[in-house]
Amino acid sequence: MVTFTEGARAHVVAFLAEEPEPLAVRIEVLDSSPLAPRYDLSLIEESEKEGSDQVYEQGGFEVVVPKASVALLEGAIVDWVESIQGSGFKSLAEGQQVTFDIQQGPKGPAAANVQAA
Repeated sequence: MVTFTEGARAHVVAFLAEEPEPLAVRIEVLDSSPLAPRYDLSLIEESEKEGSDQVYEQGGFEVVVPKASVALLEGAIVDWVESIQGSGFKSLAEGQQVTFDIQQGPKGPAAANVQAA
């Protein structure tokens, strides 16, 4: 199952609130290379769901994962990151090794510049 952090969930809910039609979030693995994996995160309409898709409720929206990506995304966590380099959704697999810098955040030390190792 794919999990969204509270920050990521809040951003998705805000995006969806601006849309006139109900939408879901599709997460798909485009390239599963261990050196440079690529993912696609997009908003889709109900009619774009496929019968073999796995659908998860994330507290205010649905996450749709194509059958071919389900095992690859098992345990993945999606977060919203804001930094001087930009903002956006980031995803890591459970147990994936990362490198990061520590900087002072509003509530104390926080990880910054998080990169897959």
